[in-house]
Amino acid sequence: QQADRKDGPVAGFYEVLYSGGVTVLAKRKKQLEPSFNLEDPYRFVQYDRFFIRIKNAYHEIDSEGSLISLFPGKDETRKYMRKNGINFKKNRENAIIQVAAYYEQIKKL
Repeated sequence: QQADRKDGPVAGFYEVLYSGGVTVLAKRKKQLEPSFNLEDPYRFVQYDRFFIRIKNAYHEIDSEGSLISLFPGKDETRKYMRKNGINFKKNRENAIIQVAAYYEQIKKL
C-alpha cells in the first residue's frame, strides 16, 4: 500500500471522479496478460487505483476500511453505506464517490 502523500500520487494521468472539498481520483491501467483460452491466448485486464485528496494530502483507497477511516464518524458512515446499499466489494468506484459526497454533505451541516 502506498503511504499517504502531501505532494500527490505518482505522476501520470488521473480521472477526476468527484471534485469538491474532497477530490476522488482514479488511475487506470490496462495490461496484456495470458489467458487460459487457446483460441485467444492473451487478454487485456484493467487495474484501477483510487485516491482521495483531503486537506492537500492524498490517500490511496484499497479497502473499505481505508475509505471509512479517512472520515470522522466511522459508525455513521457505515450506517449510511448499509442503508443505501453501497457495497465496496461489488463496486469500489461508486462506493468511494458516494462516501466522499456523503462526507461533503455532513461536513456542511
